[in-house]
Amino acid sequence: MDNTKCSCVNFYENDMTQFLLGDVFHPGGLELTARMARELGLNEKDLVLDVACGQGTTVNYLVQNFGCRALGIDLSEANLSTARSKAADQETKDRLTFRAGDAEQLPVEDKTCSVVISECAFCTFSDKNTAASEMFRVLRPGGRLGLSDMTVDQARLPLEMQTLLFHAACVADARTAGEYREILARSGFKGLKEIDCSETLLELTGNIRKRLLMAELAVKLKKMDLGEVDFEQGKKWLNMAEELIRTQVIGYVMLTGFKD
Repeated sequence: MDNTKCSCVNFYENDMTQFLLGDVFHPGGLELTARMARELGLNEKDLVLDVACGQGTTVNYLVQNFGCRALGIDLSEANLSTARSKAADQETKDRLTFRAGDAEQLPVEDKTCSVVISECAFCTFSDKNTAASEMFRVLRPGGRLGLSDMTVDQARLPLEMQTLLFHAACVADARTAGEYREILARSGFKGLKEIDCSETLLELTGNIRKRLLMAELAVKLKKMDLGEVDFEQGKKWLNMAEELIRTQVIGYVMLTGFKD
């Protein structure tokens, strides 16, 4: 696994990251997931592949609320272990499977799935063209694609946010919505539709700010030991991120399309 992929896996397995983000790691949470499912016309006949599924929150939700079957793929064995436990607890295991795998070499046969989704992960993939081609390969003819992801105007992104840490945090290698569409179109996807969801980012940063303040207070009261966490740096990054969102340097987009 290359350094970028290791960094992404480690970032989302980190206890502090999981505390700050909560159960749903992507902007918009399950409300945006449901919106995407409706856009895709998801139903009980579908087999959904979630690429970079994390702890399985999305696929669990889709199986329970849309009646589909689902397969989650993720690089992190720790995430997959949690995902399998959640599925067993919620009695969705008969319609839900998880596999370890890389988005750039999906462990799925050709033309297997009717829907492929990926939430706030495509921007972290090192080879986005290969990942898009893999998503296209595993879709059946007539299959649908749904992505939600960070967008960034790289020319206006501050240098300190172009590091490996911010790559893992879905910023440093994110692209514009237009660039995502070009990548997907080159892979063969048709009917690409774009929906701006940037308002979800400010909701997310607001929630992170509240959790960061809670963590800082807990550490001061010796109720929590987080090691060498720099809370002031965290607040600085949040302030910077919110300004970049307001000035449209950073955004969030939903993209849908299909395979002929």
